Amino acid sequence: GLAVLIAAVLALAGAAVTAPAMAPSGVQGPSASVAGENILASELDELFRTDRHLADNEITYRRAEAGRILLKTSSHAGVPSSDRDYLIATTAHTADISDAEATERKDRVFAEAKQELRTARHAAVLEAFMVAAALLLGAAVAWFTAAEGGRDREAGTAPVWRWSYRRTVSL
Repeated sequence: GLAVLIAAVLALAGAAVTAPAMAPSGVQGPSASVAGENILASELDELFRTDRHLADNEITYRRAEAGRILLKTSSHAGVPSSDRDYLIATTAHTADISDAEATERKDRVFAEAKQELRTARHAAVLEAFMVAAALLLGAAVAWFTAAEGGRDREAGTAPVWRWSYRRTVSL
């Protein structure tokens, strides 16, 4: 029972840590990026950094869209060339920079995004392993205590725990 409680606490702690990454960041509807906006926030900031003033709804949609594209960087197929070209054009237009500079930003951000996603994946695997280890430990403790309880039941005794010594009382 204690192991299940510990596993539940670990799962809740993991959910509390990952909940901000899973929540959309202020925008509702199909433009909301579920995890990409928050996991890749600094990379998206670098991608669309500009000196000119942008409307909030324009940059919010662009960031969410770019976040969904950047989530593809860790896939086996990678980011399709059409998405790469679109991201370069969008970055150049939004940040008011040349295509060459937008391509350089895109390459740098793709590498950083791939690393961030790898880190998030490793953290999720580690958390799953810890929960499994806690449940396995709980199963071992439950098996041991069941065996001890069965032995006491067969002997007709009940254990009495004291701080200084252990003695059994006949039932």
